Amino acid sequence: MAEALQRIQVVHAFDIFQMLDVLQELRGTVAQQVTGSSGTMKVVVVDSVTAVVSPLLGGQQREGLALMMQLARELKTLARDLGMAVVVTNHITRDRDSGRLKPALGRSWSFVPSTRILLDTIEGAGASAGRRMACLTKSPRQSIDSEDSFVPGRRASLSDLTDLEDIEGLTVRQLKEILARNFVNYKGCCEKWELMERVTRLYKDQKGLQHLGGAVPSGLEENLCKICMDSPIDCVLLECGHMVTCTKCGKRMNECPICRQYVIRAVHVFRS
Repeated sequence: MAEALQRIQVVHAFDIFQMLDVLQELRGTVAQQVTGSSGTMKVVVVDSVTAVVSPLLGGQQREGLALMMQLARELKTLARDLGMAVVVTNHITRDRDSGRLKPALGRSWSFVPSTRILLDTIEGAGASAGRRMACLTKSPRQSIDSEDSFVPGRRASLSDLTDLEDIEGLTVRQLKEILARNFVNYKGCCEKWELMERVTRLYKDQKGLQHLGGAVPSGLEENLCKICMDSPIDCVLLECGHMVTCTKCGKRMNECPICRQYVIRAVHVFRS
């Protein structure tokens, strides 16, 4: 036990600039360990990311989002390129209206983790007092719709489709709902087959991304979303017209990370 504790290295970083310096130095050190014969570091724990990121968000501090994106890229580089496990604690708070628990950074940080674990105290007396429950939630990159098949009165979703033949059975309204939910512009589509064609391309893109499994050749990294660095760039931000994000990250953006112009809407685009 004592030997294991001695291998733990603790570094104090009290703002995001110190945090970035530590991570960049760590990346260089681990990269040298990989090429050498010495043992490599396996796990990085950031406790807590809320303390260094939350002071930068909101108000007039427009550079906060860019710094948060840079921090996310550094953490993902450690995980993806150097094979390290990265654990980040994001404090929880309660919603003022509903009273439900929610991450302190909310949607601002939701695109970063690939797996989320919510730790909660089990209320009650006796043997259960002081016990905690860990709830493992699905990846933020997966669809938020968990319902199976089409349910009357519920909006159609791309996750309802199991194969291409299901698209033929959709109504015009359902086709438009799927396109709208995935930020695909269907203006100018006068016939049902035109809508079906766009849903088909969207479905194939989604399946292709799932088969990819996150393995992207280094030469294609310039085509990856500059926010999550996992999905390909398939979204244009309006009205500036910059293409730097995937659709799921683009719909969360309040301002363009390139020109800082306010984002009116994000539109999914197809690459030939």
